[in-house]
Amino acid sequence: MIFVDPVAVEPRDGYRIWVRYEDGVEGELDLSHLAGKGVFRAWDDRAYFEGVHINEEAGCVCWGVPPGSDMEIDIAPETGYAQLLGITREQIAAMSDEDEFYAAIEQARRELGAPVSA
Repeated sequence: MIFVDPVAVEPRDGYRIWVRYEDGVEGELDLSHLAGKGVFRAWDDRAYFEGVHINEEAGCVCWGVPPGSDMEIDIAPETGYAQLLGITREQIAAMSDEDEFYAAIEQARRELGAPVSA
């Protein structure tokens, strides 16, 4: 399985973030499908959304004031990574299990010429 941590993140307009992963894969993620739902209602406060940061210990993109607090929320790093590789949310939702998900990531990495796991 692939475990690639995000290393940089910046807020963008709307509910978008730019993120770069340790292997160089980078791009914008549109998170508007999460906005206003459950814990993500916190993003209604623009200052909170703009407080996006990397939790290096957990290896994920997070929001929380202050960083590291118990109130921190995050997004699954592998899902964002898959989307940057061109795998859509709909394709991810249709996958039958974790093995299929990680196989799709491996295939996308091969197609992009990125290193694959051994």
